Amino acid sequence: MSGQQESSDFIDAHGVDLRLPLYLQVARLGDRYLDWVHTPVRKSTLNKLRDRDQGRWPGSVRIFEQEWLEVMTHIPWQVVLTIWVPIVTALAALAKFKLGMPWGHLTGFWLLGILVWTLVEYLLHRYHKAHHHRDPDALFGVSSPLWDRVFRTGSSFF
Repeated sequence: MSGQQESSDFIDAHGVDLRLPLYLQVARLGDRYLDWVHTPVRKSTLNKLRDRDQGRWPGSVRIFEQEWLEVMTHIPWQVVLTIWVPIVTALAALAKFKLGMPWGHLTGFWLLGILVWTLVEYLLHRYHKAHHHRDPDALFGVSSPLWDRVFRTGSSFF
């Protein structure tokens, strides 16, 4: 395959090159962003990206050029549980036993928190194409595979 052909395999119709960090490229799209974010990437392109990239996260597009920022975009969903379950449990215990919050209020706030989290996750997946430019096993995002199925945001749907 020629260098020119390989290059065009990774540059989409909006001029975004999947081999380069996305952040600045996407920032320049302006009004074309929503069109870009809703245009799926072909599976063959993702496979070529995975085959050519032997970096830290093969098959995943890079968002930032700076390594310290890029590392924060690859978080296993289990880490989110390990951090937030103890925090939510501690805050619920504080609200109930220290502040005397009734069980009904505590349950209502807990359900509201789940609803807000779910909506935020949906919006992040809906309007942030990086979740769609990835190998399903590439540790991208903080959603579980269950939510990817519920909201049809996993790359297997494209």
